Amino acid sequence: MTIDKAPERIVVLEQDQAIEVIDLLGYSDHVIAYAQPEAVVDRPYLPAEFLRGGEKFNDGLIPANPGTISPEAVAALDPDLIIGPDYLDESDIEKLNAIAPLVTTASGNDDDQEIVENTFLALGKTKKDAAAFHDAAVDILHNYGESTFGSTKLVLDYFRADEEDLGSPNFGSKIYFETGLERGPLTAKVKSTGESQTLSWENFGDLAQADIFLIASIVPDETRAVLEADPRWADLPAVKNDLVFYQGDPELETSTSNPLTPLGAQHFVDTFGAQLAERLHAAGLVD
Repeated sequence: MTIDKAPERIVVLEQDQAIEVIDLLGYSDHVIAYAQPEAVVDRPYLPAEFLRGGEKFNDGLIPANPGTISPEAVAALDPDLIIGPDYLDESDIEKLNAIAPLVTTASGNDDDQEIVENTFLALGKTKKDAAAFHDAAVDILHNYGESTFGSTKLVLDYFRADEEDLGSPNFGSKIYFETGLERGPLTAKVKSTGESQTLSWENFGDLAQADIFLIASIVPDETRAVLEADPRWADLPAVKNDLVFYQGDPELETSTSNPLTPLGAQHFVDTFGAQLAERLHAAGLVD
């Protein structure tokens, strides 16, 4: 969609990648509110006004978890453009469109990248501009991978582990694999089937194929203790080489954009990417 005139009062619901587009195109001053649910971490590469405590961050628009947007709170701000998340159902779309033109996916389908493209279109740009934005992020990741891994093929497996048994693997953000890392058996199964694959201590042999683990856990200290309590854990190659990363660890910066954006990609390279490169060198897996 393309709006008839430049927006003056933009409300952005959850879409940190849209904030990056808006800032790039010079519309930051026109954003009157930005919101994220409590469970979503700040994107530290965005302007400070859009982080928690910033003047444009409004936690009243999403009262709790994703899926609980308050149309009434949005309406009270009198926006002339709303950018909404990809999970909106038809009822949410109808309510928000009644307040102001809504940028989201065409039918509420789960597609963040389409929202990026539609944000460019709504602000007078083209699909070509949106593609160049995406390509710039991919180039950053490819360059990192080439300079860090070279011709070495490395396998990353990504899974959840919040329970005493390993939980359902999740293939994670595309950002890890745009660097040239290969998907491990668990993430490959999830991506190909679209279904979570339950893994227990009795059938975790696939883990031995991974060079790197990225473990999603909201309680990383507890998860680490559970995993390390099993003697088989210490024998896995990724564990021996100190290449286990916990996504919920406050000392490990993994917050990054999904879908890919240039600032998010560069932040990934400068934080998680730098730590990964250091550990790979220490393990002797790359030159």
